[in-house]
Amino acid sequence: MAPPPPTRLFVGLELPTPVRADLAELAARVAAAAGGHAVPARNLHLTVDFVGALPPSKVRPLAAAVTAALAGPPIPLRPRALRARPRPAAARLVALEFDDVHGLLAPRAVAVRAAVDALTGPRPDARPLWPHVTLVRLPRPAPVHALPDPALAPVVLVRGALLDSRRVHGGPPEYREVAAVDLRAA
Repeated sequence: MAPPPPTRLFVGLELPTPVRADLAELAARVAAAAGGHAVPARNLHLTVDFVGALPPSKVRPLAAAVTAALAGPPIPLRPRALRARPRPAAARLVALEFDDVHGLLAPRAVAVRAAVDALTGPRPDARPLWPHVTLVRLPRPAPVHALPDPALAPVVLVRGALLDSRRVHGGPPEYREVAAVDLRAA
């Protein structure tokens, strides 16, 4: 019998339901204008770290390590601006960037990466933290220049984080919660 396939994992901040609903509406408007596909509300999250593929035997230890790394008070984030990436002339996605209002996210992201690297080994392709929520994916590089003002709440208080698995199979990705973290006031 073949071993179970690796699980593709990421760590994300769970956005409050009303914020996800507002972002889904914004994503639909941007997708219509840019010719892309809006990310469904249930899949909207702020990525802290993309772990990648792990064997199933490492998922439980990773969940425990990520939970410990993220422990602490809720994280206030401020919506900044919509950005077409990798560049507006040939975008593959449109994301809403956030500012780490009190600097609570950055040290936790570093702790998450250290926890992941302790289990998987150092990753040569680790990228700097980019607090964002992907709203729209484009099927091929396309110019995206005129993006609307997000006009969202001035600060979003994030009270939860997730370790999720991601499965891509030709349609929109499917996400499955592996572990949840409740961010409580210290």
